[in-house]
Amino acid sequence: MPTNNSIEEIFFKFLKQFTFDEAQLDYSIVQKQAAILQTLSDMGNSGTGIFDYCKRQMVFYSSNFGGLLGYASSDYAVTGQQFFMSKMHPDDALMLSINSVSILKIFNHFLSDEKLNHKMISEYRMLNAQNQYVRLVEQYQVLKLDQKGQLWLAFNIVDVSPNQTEAEPSKSQLLNFRTGNIISLEAPRQLILN
Repeated sequence: MPTNNSIEEIFFKFLKQFTFDEAQLDYSIVQKQAAILQTLSDMGNSGTGIFDYCKRQMVFYSSNFGGLLGYASSDYAVTGQQFFMSKMHPDDALMLSINSVSILKIFNHFLSDEKLNHKMISEYRMLNAQNQYVRLVEQYQVLKLDQKGQLWLAFNIVDVSPNQTEAEPSKSQLLNFRTGNIISLEAPRQLILN
């Protein structure tokens, strides 16, 4: 059965290919956008966050992010994304890592405008505070590109999925929300890992 090391080997290893000029990154954007995402979370009872591709970590979680699954913010205050990765169904964690790398490879071929018009939508299983798997639906969208046009910040919105079929594996797709075009991420895995 795959472990969290598989996630690091696949997704985080791939992220090392991205290089940033940190002097050109305006981190005041994170605080401004975090306030907006927190308001959105409060209104819709969705968890929201911001992933920083330069730092290779989540730099913001809405105050209710873990509450969707019954966790207190103190449960993940220190370990952050590692905490949530450890709660994800192992099969889903592996598939989401592979699909995330696929998305990044696709984005490498997009112009900047195209990157801003797409979002990854995934459904996967995660353990709640009662140690039961709950299906979540998560959308990741570009928040900010760096001066070279590569992904710098992305935000996510997480909700409990209306589909609670526990046996169903994770699934992901890339949606162009301007045109409605969907790119399936069901390509043969050996092609994705190359």
